[in-house]
Amino acid sequence: MALGDISDPSAVRRAINEFGRIGRDAFLAKYGIGSARRYVVVDNGREYDAKAILAAAHNFQFGERLEREDFGSGLRSTVPKLRELGYTVEERAASAESRVLEERLREWRVEAGYPTDRDDERRAQGRQLAERLSEANLDEVIADPERFDQLDFGHLAHNWYGGPGPQSVVHKHLNEGPEAKRRLAHALRHLLYDDGAVADRLDDVLLKENWRMPGFGESLATKALAVVYPERWLPLYQHSGARGKLRLMESPELGLTAPTGIEERTIGRRIEETNDLLRETMDPLLSGDPWGQMVFLYWLRDRQAEAPPPSGLSELAEELLIDPPAWLEEVVGLLEEKRQVVFQGPPGTGKTFVARRLGRYFEELGGRSETVQFHPSYAYEDFVEGYRPRVVGGQPGFELVEGPLKRLALDAEADPDHKYLLIIDELNRGNLAKVFGELYFLLEYRGDRIRLQYGETGTDGEDGGRFGLPPNLWIVATMNTADRSIALMDAALRRRFYFVDFYPDQVPIDGLLERWLQRHERAELKWVAAALREANRRLEDRDAAIGPSHFMLADPAALNEERVERIWRHAVLPYLQERLIGEPERLQEFELASLRAAGGG
Repeated sequence: MALGDISDPSAVRRAINEFGRIGRDAFLAKYGIGSARRYVVVDNGREYDAKAILAAAHNFQFGERLEREDFGSGLRSTVPKLRELGYTVEERAASAESRVLEERLREWRVEAGYPTDRDDERRAQGRQLAERLSEANLDEVIADPERFDQLDFGHLAHNWYGGPGPQSVVHKHLNEGPEAKRRLAHALRHLLYDDGAVADRLDDVLLKENWRMPGFGESLATKALAVVYPERWLPLYQHSGARGKLRLMESPELGLTAPTGIEERTIGRRIEETNDLLRETMDPLLSGDPWGQMVFLYWLRDRQAEAPPPSGLSELAEELLIDPPAWLEEVVGLLEEKRQVVFQGPPGTGKTFVARRLGRYFEELGGRSETVQFHPSYAYEDFVEGYRPRVVGGQPGFELVEGPLKRLALDAEADPDHKYLLIIDELNRGNLAKVFGELYFLLEYRGDRIRLQYGETGTDGEDGGRFGLPPNLWIVATMNTADRSIALMDAALRRRFYFVDFYPDQVPIDGLLERWLQRHERAELKWVAAALREANRRLEDRDAAIGPSHFMLADPAALNEERVERIWRHAVLPYLQERLIGEPERLQEFELASLRAAGGG
């Protein structure tokens, strides 16, 4: 039983009479309905909250209360049903909140220049995908899985009409053979064209074994609905998380709150209800333009905390014990300007730790980060794209597989309002000319697009198979200055990066161990920082200095004098022994007791 099942006009009349008798607040509280944002029943010159009236009428006609998830959308059920029963439904006069929202819309149009050519292209992609996902096409694939390519599933699972995120699992299963392709086509047909409530069909394909396919999750299912039914579904493919619909509802201009108990509903009902709430709010502003509604909603969310907010960076600097905090703001400024930086310094100075924490910071703002590590056998095919052995159609073969650089770049291009961070650990351990290839050009000429090494034989995609690095993809690489076994970076690549020093005798590493000991109330071990400073003075080699992270344990309480001595004996001294090959007599200078005494401990 649902809201739209009402068929008795007199039940609506009884609800209106009760509303008038007990008053608006008591009526809404009795039936558990929020106040009307848009639609009101107008009767004898008085306004009544439309959805609340219909919910009460359901009780009068059927003698039972509706559950919240059965209320449905005002656009789809409440308004048409009330008008069908002979009642007048009007849109409420613009409230102060809606006037603010309209003003934000005008600001957005000016700032974003909406619609851009890119927006028009995305909408055209959605229409093309809808044609490919027609009921007839799906039936043909079910009958003959060899026709699977006509669905253009690769573009559905990638960035056409917005990206649903990485889909490696579903692609892996599709490579198992024709039955996997038939199964996916069955699931899509059931979701898109079979009878029954769409929330139930979502639950079927996402949860039930007879419909579910590994990797075909919420984002892909929601995208399929948004492509085929743009008049109903927004191109928002996650319910929760940094890019989810629940997060978008938090923009104060919308005046929305997530329905009580929504996380207790089935996944299909959660997806449907959050979509409907946002769609009803946005349709009066951008009628018939779901793509524009999506872009505007993200703009609204991002203006709450313009990326990256100085306060957020200050808090991050405090968390990382970076002093002064402006150092971190300078690093982000370098990324804004050059879009790629190298953290260089000796081991143990926190280069990778800071890079990864910076990546999480941008994830918290709605972006993404990914970490890769270079090594001597790492190649272009690992980093950018290359052919990999795969079982294709049940037979061994090769498939062009995107590497982390290309995957993240395409995701960033589909989400231009957020920062995507690629972290390359141990940059100079790789054969850089071999790994980067034509990226030398793209790193310098951001915004340009070129055909990649395998572009002639790979999937063409957009722009005739040409690829570029979007401006919101930033690269942070780390480089160990103590490793003498690796070649120096060539001048061409060095010119494409800004370099940030991580040395124990300069900001931000100078004094880091002292600050860490103070934060964790380990004053009795302050001699360790002094001994470390003395050791680096005696070593007289900044590029090979001993970093403080040897002693900054995940569990600060575990650091005691015994643990310090163990770290020194089994980690620091072996490192120094390697650095001082040919000078064994110098190792005596680095006995911990001697350093402690010299440092005043």
